[in-house]
Amino acid sequence: TELAEVKQDMKQIEGRVTGSEHVVKQIENRFCFITEEFDNMRQENMELKEKLLEVQSRSMRENLLFGGILEDPREKEDYDNIETETVLKKFIKEKLKINIEIKFHIVHRLRPRKDAKPRTIVAKFESRKDRNKVLRAAPAKLKETSFSVFEQYPYEMVERRNVLWPIYKREQRLGNHARLKEDKLYVNGHRIYPEDVIEAQKNASNVPNNSSQDNMYPSQQGSQFLREHFGSRDESRAGFGRPRHM
Repeated sequence: TELAEVKQDMKQIEGRVTGSEHVVKQIENRFCFITEEFDNMRQENMELKEKLLEVQSRSMRENLLFGGILEDPREKEDYDNIETETVLKKFIKEKLKINIEIKFHIVHRLRPRKDAKPRTIVAKFESRKDRNKVLRAAPAKLKETSFSVFEQYPYEMVERRNVLWPIYKREQRLGNHARLKEDKLYVNGHRIYPEDVIEAQKNASNVPNNSSQDNMYPSQQGSQFLREHFGSRDESRAGFGRPRHM
């Protein structure tokens, strides 16, 4: 009969709907699985990137960068960098007043600078003790000169330090215990992350009548940033590792 046919059609439609719902559920489950796998791969990639950065940084720990040292004409034909090493040793003795014999694994100049200043010298010291002695002597001996001596870090680590440095100096002025080691800043034993500093600066720039440079950088007093930052933290936000005490 016609009624029976209608019932049969309805059953077929219900079956197709049920089948479609099952397919949709499978697609949703597959999508969730792919999303989870993508998040895991992204996290693993971030961890590998940090490990590589750490390896690069470790390979540079015996290095120092020397800026502003004029080039000797003989360096242009010195493919073994012997003359560059001689120039550097003379600089250390005359400008830093360090008269001990310092040995290097390698000394060479970087590529030409866009500002036409003397090319920076990179020196890898044989002795960490000698390297630290040179680094400690530089601030006082080279004050108000055109020379500079810096530790060498990978480019990405330098960018992070540039973000953290104003916070480090500000917290020191506030009397807090601040420590900046490589690209890791701790204030009173708590880790501060570069991306949170950038976010805080953006928020501060939107506050009216906030022309003070210091106000761009959050402090422990009156700052939601550090109150949040000094508490527990979701590891997935940072990309730089879990916060910890020193």
